[in-house]
Amino acid sequence: MKEDPRLIAVDMLLEIDREEVPCHLVIRRVLDHESGMSLRDRNFCRHLTEGTIERCIYLDYMINQVAKTGTRKMKPVIRWIIRTAAYQMWFMSVPDRAAVSEALRITERKGCGPLKGFVNGVLRNLSRRKDTLCLPDRAADPARYLSIRYSLPLPIVNRWIIRYGKEKTEAAAASFEKKPPLTVRFRENAAALTEELESGGIRVTDAPYVPDARILSGVTGLEDLPAFRRGALAVQDVSSMIAVRAAGIRKSSTVLDLCAAPGGKTMLAADLAPEGRVISRDLTNKRADLIRNGAERLQIRNVTVSCADASVFDPEIDEAADVVLADVPCSGLGVIGRKPDIRYRVSDAKTESLVKLQRKILTQAIRYVKPGGTLLYSTCTIDARENEENARWICGQSGLEPVALAPDLPEELREEAGSSNMLQLLPGTHRCDGFFLAKFRKGTADEFK
Repeated sequence: MKEDPRLIAVDMLLEIDREEVPCHLVIRRVLDHESGMSLRDRNFCRHLTEGTIERCIYLDYMINQVAKTGTRKMKPVIRWIIRTAAYQMWFMSVPDRAAVSEALRITERKGCGPLKGFVNGVLRNLSRRKDTLCLPDRAADPARYLSIRYSLPLPIVNRWIIRYGKEKTEAAAASFEKKPPLTVRFRENAAALTEELESGGIRVTDAPYVPDARILSGVTGLEDLPAFRRGALAVQDVSSMIAVRAAGIRKSSTVLDLCAAPGGKTMLAADLAPEGRVISRDLTNKRADLIRNGAERLQIRNVTVSCADASVFDPEIDEAADVVLADVPCSGLGVIGRKPDIRYRVSDAKTESLVKLQRKILTQAIRYVKPGGTLLYSTCTIDARENEENARWICGQSGLEPVALAPDLPEELREEAGSSNMLQLLPGTHRCDGFFLAKFRKGTADEFK
């Protein structure tokens, strides 16, 4: 009974909700400890947990149409039991009767036996009315429709519609429902590496935009692949590859990667600067170790990793870098498809706090750029306050000027970038994660005079 996938899913959801812990970390930790669980049950548990989080607004909207007590007023454990059962009824190949029966069993196991009648009534009403329950009217209130249909908080939808329009907003929302691809960077001969992987039953397809990027399908355990273990593959989304390549790193460049974990940008920068060096930093030892482990697996020797607070100035690297990569902490709205709970963590207060932290980091990052050097600012979010407004703030700092991105972008993106130093990549519109990048140059000493 210990390895009960539905019960474990409810317990994980309670922890994620109560502790505000990222869901992917909880899922990884819990499932790693459930060694007795079959692969089928493990996959069911993961799907149920992630899916219930991903569809939470939609599920609550449907539940609240049939329940006398709305989800917000339910006990947390009952709320999650009903949500997981509703998710199985709508989005998994579980018969309604089985979903209801299992929900009642879990209600009993969680010590809520007296509430079984309530749970049973809500779920049976859902089952009876499932085909007649309606979403908000799309024509009358498109923002609310999109919010419920794609389980995105209404403030996010409103902001995106104002900035990008309804079509691009829905394209982004719809893209989050698709399983994100496993994208890697090939570090060995592409033809030979493709043949090796495909002989092992893995499908290899070209990824967009970047010539050495590929999408792998059919991978059950990345760490089990000989190509991965020997460092022939570097895991990284193409949006991140685009950002690093846009910085214009040369063979002998000195690159500073602030906020570098898990290390994808550091590793690409090191490969682009084989005769140079990369100074790679992050806030904690745990995060720094992720970078060290990556460099060791890839057998990269021109990277120095250390633990440091990027918001605090370090005089030892004052004007030391030809290129500074400032991929700062952000709200992460561009990677909702990979981390579905991010959408519920966003608020105006949190965004304002993030912008303050971002500018503290950028204030120091600017100081580390050599005269004539480059600052590449990036985030994995879709929010003008963290992106375009910060880029304009950087332009107001002494000695920095915008640099057109187009010459260092993939050919498919050059026309869109035009002469701008900024580019917002949108999921659903672009074939990658949501990502923002902006490029700046620090003037030389003569230009300051």
